[in-house]
Amino acid sequence: MEKFISNGSNFEVLDDHKKLISRMYEFIQAIEEDISKGEFINYYTYEGSYQLIMESIVQYVKEAFNNILDGNFYTLGAINRVIVENHIYLYLIKKYKEERIWAYWIVHSLLKQAKKCNYSNMDLFYEMCEELELDINIINSEEFQKTYSNEWALPITRKTTISNLSKLVSNKLYRDYQDLCDYAHGTSIFLKIHQFTFYETFEYHVKILFIYLDKSYLVYSDGEVSEKYVEIKNEINDMFIEKNYDLEE
Repeated sequence: MEKFISNGSNFEVLDDHKKLISRMYEFIQAIEEDISKGEFINYYTYEGSYQLIMESIVQYVKEAFNNILDGNFYTLGAINRVIVENHIYLYLIKKYKEERIWAYWIVHSLLKQAKKCNYSNMDLFYEMCEELELDINIINSEEFQKTYSNEWALPITRKTTISNLSKLVSNKLYRDYQDLCDYAHGTSIFLKIHQFTFYETFEYHVKILFIYLDKSYLVYSDGEVSEKYVEIKNEINDMFIEKNYDLEE
């Protein structure tokens, strides 16, 4: 089925940002090419866990980009929020490797799924916990067993809401996340009236998309990037600097 609904009223914004959109496309492509090495990766490992999250971030970015092309800007705030949440996961998994946060994330996901399916035989689950060398006291704790939110982060913090986890990354990210929550929920009358009235709002969301794809890729790659990536990134940076946007923390 080829039919889809676009928002033609926003096409004027796209026409005035053709160069930025073109470079964003190239930027996404460059990163996707780098992370798609074609090798089999066991996702139930440290390397596999952050590979899986980075792959999902790129997919979210591609969906956000496609909605930009259709003039459907309301999706930007919602998808950007998901991208930032995944960036938080990626950052914490990489930073707290020694604490085996990646492994707690995996078994926490399995525990949540087991509860949804009313699966009662948990022998294999606890065997995996033992193989992954996890603290069984944390696994059996009342907090971890709730599986309400992000209890996989309990080894590093008692406050596991995504808002609190965002503060472990940076104060700037926390502020960005709170802004994106407002856009995603759309509960303010001012957002409904003025959300995309001005170019600045569109450019803000494209900037967020660019920044957190870039930050995620740098975390993923440990800063080892290609010349092509650097060239495109610098060009996009210059475009935002012309708009007086601060891309630094």
